[in-house]
Amino acid sequence: MDDQSPDSAAAAAAGRIKLNVGGKLFETTISTLRSGGPDSLLSALSNRPAEEPVFIDRDPEIFSILLSLLRSNRLPSTAKRFSNQELIDEALYFGIDSQLRSALAPSRLNGIDASLFTTVNPSADGIVSDFNAIESEGRCGWPTAGRFRSTIGISAIQQQYVRI
Repeated sequence: MDDQSPDSAAAAAAGRIKLNVGGKLFETTISTLRSGGPDSLLSALSNRPAEEPVFIDRDPEIFSILLSLLRSNRLPSTAKRFSNQELIDEALYFGIDSQLRSALAPSRLNGIDASLFTTVNPSADGIVSDFNAIESEGRCGWPTAGRFRSTIGISAIQQQYVRI
């Protein structure tokens, strides 16, 4: 006779698993847990039979953020409630620290076609602070008499001074 309840059997058949983290019940897919990598604790837990929820004595609020990270490869806005160190400590415990470090890394500067710019110079004081481009009919154009019509700010990590 099968010891699994009908609910557990249905969840296992659908590729779902239940985890009890710090007293809060989470239900997710096995593929989400395995996305943490083959050496992660969560991947190892995904190989267990779906009988009773596995109890993990950790902070459920931080776990929720890490589970969201595994689902989307991005940190949810609720992650701001915790320090990076708190998130890293929990990610290390679950073996998904590389995914978290990737999500915490500054985003790359995308969307600028460098071929539109003829000269790249630092500002006079050597502190990079602006991105300047001439806008002509909704697209970047060549300068006329050195005038700049539009200035767009960018983050401190990605700052560069571009003059055309």
